[in-house]
Amino acid sequence: MRKIYAGIIVLVFSSFVMPQNIDSLDNVFYQQFNLGLKSTQQISSENNIDHKCAFGIVSKIKINYDKFSKKQQSIISAVLDRPQLDTSIVSPAGIFRIHYSNFGIDKPSYSVDEFALAADSAYFYETGKLGYPPAPIDNNKGGDNLYDIYIYDLGILYGFTTPETSLGNERFTSFISIDNTFNGFGFFTHGINAARVTIAHEYHHAIQIGNYKFDNKDSFYYELTSTSMEDFVFDYVNDYFGYMPQYFNHPDFTFSQTNGKGYDLAIWNLYLKQRFAPISDTLGFHIIKRSWELIGKNQRALSALSNALEESGYSFKIELNIFAVWNYFTGYKYNPQYYKDGAEYPSVRKFAQYKFSQPSVEESISTEPLSNNYLFFIDQTQNVSDTLVSIITNGDVQSGIIDANVVPVKENVSYLLSSSYISGGTTIIEGKYYSQIKSNSGDFFTESNIFNNTLAASVKINNRELDFVFPMPFNYAKNFFMRIPVAPNLLNIATLSVFDISMGNVYNRTVQIFSSNKIVVHWNGLDKIGRAHV
Repeated sequence: MRKIYAGIIVLVFSSFVMPQNIDSLDNVFYQQFNLGLKSTQQISSENNIDHKCAFGIVSKIKINYDKFSKKQQSIISAVLDRPQLDTSIVSPAGIFRIHYSNFGIDKPSYSVDEFALAADSAYFYETGKLGYPPAPIDNNKGGDNLYDIYIYDLGILYGFTTPETSLGNERFTSFISIDNTFNGFGFFTHGINAARVTIAHEYHHAIQIGNYKFDNKDSFYYELTSTSMEDFVFDYVNDYFGYMPQYFNHPDFTFSQTNGKGYDLAIWNLYLKQRFAPISDTLGFHIIKRSWELIGKNQRALSALSNALEESGYSFKIELNIFAVWNYFTGYKYNPQYYKDGAEYPSVRKFAQYKFSQPSVEESISTEPLSNNYLFFIDQTQNVSDTLVSIITNGDVQSGIIDANVVPVKENVSYLLSSSYISGGTTIIEGKYYSQIKSNSGDFFTESNIFNNTLAASVKINNRELDFVFPMPFNYAKNFFMRIPVAPNLLNIATLSVFDISMGNVYNRTVQIFSSNKIVVHWNGLDKIGRAHV
């Protein structure tokens, strides 16, 4: 039985900053020893958002282990080294060795056999369906080369992944720790379902640091992706619902600096999956995976995400704006056109409220990079009861790539709403409402508008119209789809016919029209039988 439990990590490491405060760790440990492993008095619900997964802080501690004193190292080792448990089983597919105890405080309260099936499911979904490489083997650290999972009492933590042996280039072997009960304060889900989503979450951390890299400057993106894996693998559990209000309360924060430490932003990957599903079941997954491949090539997370979108023919700033529209139609404003589970999501609560009187009103707003800002206008013109929500997206990617402790540089913009046409502006409702964003930051800002709780049909998300195929030339190694402009129609479909240079018919099919910032159809460059034409 372990004598020092990982629940202490929550109380100790939440105050720990690497590496400047390294000398204070020893004192903090001893201050917290007598508080109890599951103390509710010391931790508020708001702060508990830190404690779903200790992967970030555990990784920082382990990777910087040599910088601690011998005394500190002994305490760290007692908490973070592999525990000694009395029993183990191999998962049915022979992928995992699962260690647990049959007695005492560490005994699991849920079926280990069911958990073993869940672990295999997570493995096959993430490495099979999604195509990620498996976590690297550990050279018999757990008795063999199966991936090791340890189930024991973690206090108020769901679990964590611990980096162990360096593989070079900021990659590591690892093992996973999982709580044995998921009972008590701080757990949104309990029992075997909590164990299911936790292994989906933690195994992706093992993939991340085993095959790409560990970068503590972008820890939010590690948690964002791992939390989204919970829903991808076990979409009936929905533990992530508990963290979503952190983002919905503050969409105006820089994307990487939400209160939810990344757990709340799992909704971004769910958006990518569902948004692109009408085009391809795999496109959203491809963009997510490609971002990790670029992280592995030493790109910062948001730069990698932006480039992954761009490679597939999309713009981060425009997708962030459409994301804001989807997030408006949740909760009591649910619209089935958007998220499938949107009725159970929270509603956006951060609105700046203004009064509109004809002929125009101009408001100044301060925006953070990579943020969404909801402006709520009530038309006070006589005999008019219109409401208008203008969503302004600051799409400045480079300014949004910052460390967690850096204060974002805000950009002040002016938003003009008028009942008269504005040259170069946006037509919201023809003959009724027009708008214009005035900024010194060039092309960073995009806009969409919701008129009387309906997305305004005449919105231009930006002012440039696509009148050519993009990308041109198409590169099979770099591009996932090409976008071909078409005219919109009521059926939202088009017939796409592609001919080679000798006028042979290469591709002919009815396809769906896709509207984002442009009205287009997508083609992956393959012919009728799936061959590439080089």
